[in-house]
Formats: sequence, structure tokens, C-alpha cells
Amino acid sequence: MEFCMGGGIISSSVITKIQLELPTSKQFNAASFGTGTDVFNDG
Repeated sequence: MEFCMGGGIISSSVITKIQLELPTSKQFNAASFGTGTDVFNDG
């Protein structure tokens, strides 16, 4: 999983749920959560 940050645990559940509905939601998450970019970049 790309959600290695401790604070991303809760967000990962929401993001994962959205990804199941929208496979291309990574950009959407980054715009919506704002911190989403940091989570993805953290690797």
C-alpha cells in the first residue's frame, strides 16, 4: 500500500473506497484531501 503515513490510515480507508469506484481518483484525492499529495509522495 502507498499509505505508509500514520495519519494516512484513516484517509486510506476513504481513499481506498473511492479508488474502488474511481481507479483514476488519485488526482481527485490530492485535490480533495489536500494532504493526499503528501501521502502519495511518501510512498
